[in-house]
Amino acid sequence: MVQTASAINIRYIKDTYTILKPEFKQLSPAHGPVWWEKNIVNNMYTYGLIGDNPGQRKGKDGLAYPDVPYGTIRLVRQLFHEVQGSFNLTRAPGAPATYFSPGIIGKLLGEIENARAEIQYIALGKEKESKKVQKATQIQKAMHTQLIKVLGDDETYKTGVLDFYKSLVGKQNIKEKHDFFLRNQKRLITDIVASLEESGFFEVGGKLNNYFYPPFTTYNILLTFLY
Repeated sequence: MVQTASAINIRYIKDTYTILKPEFKQLSPAHGPVWWEKNIVNNMYTYGLIGDNPGQRKGKDGLAYPDVPYGTIRLVRQLFHEVQGSFNLTRAPGAPATYFSPGIIGKLLGEIENARAEIQYIALGKEKESKKVQKATQIQKAMHTQLIKVLGDDETYKTGVLDFYKSLVGKQNIKEKHDFFLRNQKRLITDIVASLEESGFFEVGGKLNNYFYPPFTTYNILLTFLY
């Protein structure tokens, strides 16, 4: 099952913001239409190349970094694609996000919210800041495993990926394409966690010192994917 972008009637989601308690408003699907209609994600995709260019620098997984330095922009480019001036969800068979359902976005956000609750608890504690940072770093590292598990446990995603693998039967370079997909899947999760970090998600020192984007930027990108 391949998800394509089709606008959801705003009538069905406009109240999903007002009915939520303040501490959960960042999860409202209403953020998606706002970011889509205001071309926020489109602009990030188009103009995210501005900044340092890492060229052909490669990560530990062997994949060359795109001409973008930050995880948030890489995440946008994993989820969306532009072809001949048309901006839409990615439909590339080898892109993991092609097989994302609305349910899997909800599960990913659920895991992220669980981690946010832990981060907030740590931040409010009376431990030394160095200890808080250590615990937050542990949560950050654990998120990679937890988010990968979300993909592995989702039946719709597994069915889509299996169909992709079946489509490779009889074609050349099957193993290379299979391995490339797995590396892209790992990179997608890495980009989600990196994007969270770039919006101050893991900060526990009482103020945001290291962030490139406003809080909940990663949430809004994922919610835009739903719209």
